[in-house]
Amino acid sequence: MKNVVVVKLGGSVITYKHKSARGVNTHNLERVIAEMAETRKNLVVIHGGGSFGHSVALKNKVQFGKPISNNKGASETMLSMLELNKVVLEEMLKNGFAPISFPPHSFVLDKRIKKPFWQIFERAISEGFTPVTYGDVVLDQKTGFTIISGDQLASQLAIQLKAETLIFATAVDGVYKDYKSKNLIEVVDQYTNFKSITKDATGGIKNKVEQALLAAKAGVNTLILNATKPGLLKKAILNEEVKCSKIVWRNHGIQTS
Repeated sequence: MKNVVVVKLGGSVITYKHKSARGVNTHNLERVIAEMAETRKNLVVIHGGGSFGHSVALKNKVQFGKPISNNKGASETMLSMLELNKVVLEEMLKNGFAPISFPPHSFVLDKRIKKPFWQIFERAISEGFTPVTYGDVVLDQKTGFTIISGDQLASQLAIQLKAETLIFATAVDGVYKDYKSKNLIEVVDQYTNFKSITKDATGGIKNKVEQALLAAKAGVNTLILNATKPGLLKKAILNEEVKCSKIVWRNHGIQTS
């Protein structure tokens, strides 16, 4: 579809991700939703789990499926994500959006989105709704259940909907060459070397870059930026220059660092 922008709102932006207790970062959530509303673009919104999903999933080892985890742990994780999704939807309604929620456990199997649902997302946009989905527990034929990350959903949706832009809105400026030095890599391709510290249930920055590269390979303008900085997300949606890591796919190239 033309003029569609896919925004992945990181859990580290809209919640207090590294706290054990569930907590919404109300200040950030209100601001980023307001910024998105001001753009008047056709948006598809995917949000992460932050302190809601990750803490419950890690406690129950849900990412490993059975027999390491169990159905109760999977259900607890689903419920925690539904709770966060409700908060996001309510804030979007306050800002003039007509959000329509698509819980992934209802349309994803084995980390693959069932084909008919592409048409449902498209139909929702054409009818003036803003589709909203999120990282979730989904059924899996090998392990009973598994986790599909919001990053993976964002990439798949951007590709299938032929989005003009995919934005990973995080709590960091982009991809760092060295996490300690915060040396930002402004252009990241499949040859780029970077350090990745994984502390969540969905693969951290490594998974994010892998998914971003898939979208970039399909021709989607793809960015990773810091949405905790006021105004950046709005500018990126409007295709204005911002400080970020731009993710590109090179058919031929040399290794960069």
